[in-house]
Amino acid sequence: MKLDISVCDDEKDQRDYIASLVLLWADAAGHTVRVREYCAGEQFLFENDGGAVSDILLLDIQMQSIDGIQLARRVRERGGRVQIVFITGYDEYMPLGYEVDALHYLMKPVGYEKLAEVLDRAVGRLEKEGPSLILQTPEGLRRIAVDDIVFAEALGHTLALHLTEGTLSLPRTLASFKEEAGEGFVSPHRSFLVNLSHIRRISKKELELDGGETVPVARGAFEGINRAFIDFYRR
Repeated sequence: MKLDISVCDDEKDQRDYIASLVLLWADAAGHTVRVREYCAGEQFLFENDGGAVSDILLLDIQMQSIDGIQLARRVRERGGRVQIVFITGYDEYMPLGYEVDALHYLMKPVGYEKLAEVLDRAVGRLEKEGPSLILQTPEGLRRIAVDDIVFAEALGHTLALHLTEGTLSLPRTLASFKEEAGEGFVSPHRSFLVNLSHIRRISKKELELDGGETVPVARGAFEGINRAFIDFYRR
């Protein structure tokens, strides 16, 4: 699995130590990881778009300016779905983890075996959530679960991404999004890309989707769409 793991700690020795353990775990578990280190919460928020890019955040609680708890709250306020693991030398902070959906607390000094166990759990959570896309929006980078995408619609030079909750406008083409979306999507019409998992009914003229929306089916596209739909649910 490809993972983006962030280590945020205002002590360089601690950052380097945790990062080295992460790389040991990744090598043993067969994961491809990119480890990024941050010396402050402000740096993480600025460079990581509030957690949109990271899969896992290993976060020290006692930091200058923005502490770990405050940073975690900011991440959740921005909608970050990153798996948060707190690292601390004091157990009185543990109850605060519930409000930011922290996966676990690791007590200092952190040992390899315990960290590896927690990272395995984080990967398990990520696998249950399914794949996601990191998309550039006018507000910055945002991680979108593929399952949350119902369909994409080309509107001139803008792409309207219809989600299970709301619509997101992106300054890009449908063709570029189709390449990034990968398998699991079909194009019933040149202006639409539809997530197969959200199709409720197929006819020769239109697709009915879970939310009640309908998408037109171009002439000659029905057979291919129908075949892709059947193959999708056979897998």
